[in-house]
Amino acid sequence: MRLVSTLFTAAMCVSLGAGVASASGGPHFRQILSTLTADPTFTAAWGGVWTIDTVERDCTTNAITDSYSEQDTICAGSQIAPGDSGFPLVCDGTISDTSLSETCSGSIEAIPGCTATFTYTVSGTRSGDSLTGTATISIDYVGSCGPITGQCTKEEITGTRTGPEPGSCTTPVVPTTWGLLKNRYTD
Repeated sequence: MRLVSTLFTAAMCVSLGAGVASASGGPHFRQILSTLTADPTFTAAWGGVWTIDTVERDCTTNAITDSYSEQDTICAGSQIAPGDSGFPLVCDGTISDTSLSETCSGSIEAIPGCTATFTYTVSGTRSGDSLTGTATISIDYVGSCGPITGQCTKEEITGTRTGPEPGSCTTPVVPTTWGLLKNRYTD
């Protein structure tokens, strides 16, 4: 499930001058989300294949930093962001047939003496075969961080359901099943 899919690790890599990034140099929303562990699960009303359009903006300047479109599959009963970040993240949120809201936060020592605090907030609404949402992803650094500075990205998300849930959605997706592994590599 990519909409609700590899961010803290990607954001850390980008912020620290490494790896996974969009054309503009920042992490994609879907990259950040897949590293989060969350409890809320999607209701059947959200299920299906979606075309998702995302516009990324800098939180300070509001300048567009990237935009992209992708296919995503949402399965009823799947979490907003399945995955394991590799460090403690606290998430709280809700999903109904027409809305979702979640906030996650956590900290990690980015480099010796420098703590990175990650905060992710997403909200969205669904009406029929359309969805809209926003997300804010920020990383703040405290301590001896050298040239590393904070990063904040806002996401504007729109989507259209283009098909029903595929048959692969019937495989249970919980941490102890083959379905979780399958979900990470096939959606």
